[in-house]
Amino acid sequence: MGLLQTGRQINNSTVQHRNPDTVDESGNLTGTQSWLGDQLTQRLEGSSVQLSQGQYEQADGLVGEEFQSLVGQYVDVAGETDEQPDEQSAETVRETADTQRDFVNETRRFDRLYRDYTQARERGNEQRARRIARDLGRIERNISTTAQNLTRNYGRVGGTTDTNFSRANRSVARVVTNVTIRQQEVRNASFLATQLRVQATSPQFSFADPIRPRGRLVTDNGSAVANRSITLTVGTRRVQVETTRNGSFTVTYQPVLFPTSRDSLVVEYRPRTTAPYLGSRTTLAAAVTATTPNVTVDVDRDRLRYRDQFTVRGRVTAANTSVSRLPIAVQLGPSRVGVVRTGPDGQFSLTGTLPATVPPGPHPVTASVAVEGRAIGSASATDRVSIDELPTELTLATSRDDIISATGILTTTTGTPIPDQVIGLYVDGQRVETVRTDANGRYAASVDSADSTGEDGPLVARLDTDGTNLAPANATAQLPPATASGGSSDPLIALTVAGLAGSLVAIGGGLWLRRRDSTDQASATATSSDETAGDQQPTDTRATELLTQAQSHLDAGDVRPAIELAYAAVRAEFDAHGTAATHWEFYSAFEADLSDGDRDHLRDLTQWYEATVYADTTDKQGSERAIQAAKALLD
Repeated sequence: MGLLQTGRQINNSTVQHRNPDTVDESGNLTGTQSWLGDQLTQRLEGSSVQLSQGQYEQADGLVGEEFQSLVGQYVDVAGETDEQPDEQSAETVRETADTQRDFVNETRRFDRLYRDYTQARERGNEQRARRIARDLGRIERNISTTAQNLTRNYGRVGGTTDTNFSRANRSVARVVTNVTIRQQEVRNASFLATQLRVQATSPQFSFADPIRPRGRLVTDNGSAVANRSITLTVGTRRVQVETTRNGSFTVTYQPVLFPTSRDSLVVEYRPRTTAPYLGSRTTLAAAVTATTPNVTVDVDRDRLRYRDQFTVRGRVTAANTSVSRLPIAVQLGPSRVGVVRTGPDGQFSLTGTLPATVPPGPHPVTASVAVEGRAIGSASATDRVSIDELPTELTLATSRDDIISATGILTTTTGTPIPDQVIGLYVDGQRVETVRTDANGRYAASVDSADSTGEDGPLVARLDTDGTNLAPANATAQLPPATASGGSSDPLIALTVAGLAGSLVAIGGGLWLRRRDSTDQASATATSSDETAGDQQPTDTRATELLTQAQSHLDAGDVRPAIELAYAAVRAEFDAHGTAATHWEFYSAFEADLSDGDRDHLRDLTQWYEATVYADTTDKQGSERAIQAAKALLD
């Protein structure tokens, strides 16, 4: 049976549309907006009327795709008028349509379930009928709430469009009345109302001294709900009790999270979905006194570095009894590890990963009760752990056009990316830009060429380590000169390892190549964090480190830095003085000195590097080939 099947003739007429040209022949935006507003409000009203007649498809269709298209047009026109109230009214219409669709869908769902309920009753399946009856009760409450929101929205739309929604409001009221009447019939036919009678010997109780109320569960006519296992909610706990033959029961409530500010305790009967009873509740005068607990805590490691995992364990007891379901907050120094609840035995365990924001040195690890003003009072316990500094590596690649583009990666010495860290970019000792590394440890920035005092001045990237457990890292790259045509030159990579910055430096604009058969042991210039000269690092060692990092990134599925680092390894090995040559200039200058096989390897590596850096093309198979080519060239 459809909703409100009262024998009246169903009106299947559609909303009459008017041509906007006839509304305002001059094409005035206000006239077009008025016409669109009429169309929208007529559809809203028509949807409510169709719903009250049980025509769900028509009701839904009137606020469907075509309605959304009209709203879009209304928003566009409102934007052309440059009037904020018009845009707000458009948003109000859209919100009203969303509420209207919810109202239609909930009512349609109620109607379908009501038919299922009727069939279950006719077939004698009382348990299924009761389950459906409880669902119908929840949907009926949703429909009432949605109807209130809908009529409120009608008022808002009517206030901005001068539309009278009286007919729509009457239609909504008819739908709600029909649903309420049918739900009341279902309720009366399926369930017996109950009364819960409870009393306690004393209103004062605590965790150390639980309350033990006694009660009786009966139906409205006084019949006992006898010899049944029932579920009661007492305060914040759900408990199972057995009723006697006269419906009596006793329950013990040991409070944990019950607020000390309350002066009453609610006891509620919650029937099973298939039970032939309705729920009931009562209130007792009660007052809770806080019990101070004892908290213990222990960390499984004495020393930690960035990204190390650790586990914090402990136990909470009070009055020589384990405290369960109590939230415990765990803090390591300035960083909150998380919140965990105690188990049935009062124990808790929480595993965390050390962030970068805990500075080096000794720090407390504190476990404390995460709530206040409850039956279990405040308490905490502390263990200690030492934080060690972690060496880091920073790369810097630059290119230059009208602006200087700088990119790089921040990693651990094993190649693990370090996200969300601050990198400062410096020219001639002055900070010109600040960026953060992304989830993959990468950063990118643009620096105005005017910030550089000369084309040959270096750009320095420096990790900000204040307040962190990360060791300082710098990377320096010579700014490549702008080409005569204004085009950009190729990125060159510099890398810092454990405080040593290997910089690639142009010498007189010429290209110096370290031949593989040369006995030269040229090394990159080392740049420490304070810009002073440090120890030198042989280029073959540097190249090996870069290639190892490239393999680590590939193993982690991080393709782009794998290719960049593989290419950097070859440049570090053969271009020891670090020229400003582009990747193809480097290839052209060197290809004549290579065997056919090595020339193919260098060409493949150069092509994959170009595709990665300039076309942002990343491919795992390509990165594997690039690393293999680099390994072959370095053998």
